[in-house]
Amino acid sequence: MTLCIRYVDIDVFKIKEMFVGFVEANEVTGEKLTALIVDKLQELSPHVELQECYVMANSLVKLLQKYRSDNEFYDRIFDAATKVATQHDITTEAPRNVRTQIYRPNAQSSCPRDYYRINVFIPFLDTLINQMNTRFSSTNIDLAKLFSLIPAFVKPAKYDEEIVNVAERYCQEPSAFQLYNEIAMWREHWTQQKEKPPSKAIDALCDSSARFYPNIRKLLHLLCILPVTSCTGERSFSSLKLIKTYLRSTMRENRLNGLALMNIHKNVIDIDPSEVIDMFAQKHPRRLEFLYIDKE
Repeated sequence: MTLCIRYVDIDVFKIKEMFVGFVEANEVTGEKLTALIVDKLQELSPHVELQECYVMANSLVKLLQKYRSDNEFYDRIFDAATKVATQHDITTEAPRNVRTQIYRPNAQSSCPRDYYRINVFIPFLDTLINQMNTRFSSTNIDLAKLFSLIPAFVKPAKYDEEIVNVAERYCQEPSAFQLYNEIAMWREHWTQQKEKPPSKAIDALCDSSARFYPNIRKLLHLLCILPVTSCTGERSFSSLKLIKTYLRSTMRENRLNGLALMNIHKNVIDIDPSEVIDMFAQKHPRRLEFLYIDKE
């Protein structure tokens, strides 16, 4: 299991994300995984906010839905593809139709232009739109309700109960009465402000007072550290394929994490190869001295 941390640097009010290491998980129950992560944290890409991605994702879905019914847009794509095919001596034609086709769409059409629109263009857009709606659906993520705490997206008082429910579920500290009062004060504070209110969670966190809005500050902090994607964890597994080869199959966890950190955070770690060679030579003395030659 790969472990990554997304946090807010309070000194500069900046969202940061870093790879921590690989952890061996023998049991995958919720209790065991929680204990494993807590123990690892005790030992111890991305400055994009989730709310920005929701806005961009909704705009992209609306644009794709518009393109789905736009015949002129499809004609431009098909003409460009036909031009490229002609340059490479490829004839644009529809494949042979079969009555029982199970591996690809098989709707009949009168010409290649209509065939690729019905069997390729529209199914591709439908799949993409469904995946975008599933991934960025606010109904599937309770924490998305915290967006209403951002001053630029403040909602009326009738939505305060949603925020309180999320706070009671994830924070388990503030009382409902206290949080209702803080939300009302927070809303009134930004209603009276003449300048443009912050539209990002990190900016709202920077402008929030820990003395007057302690619970809202915690919720904004929680909103800031929500990961947008799992790219950091996926990149760590990509690096794992390069590090743990068949020649290093017996590598222990400490060395594997060290090499992974060096590979993933290579722009941060400054290592002098000559010092590594000297340290290795001192631990493992040999008759033949090591020599480091800089190829650059």
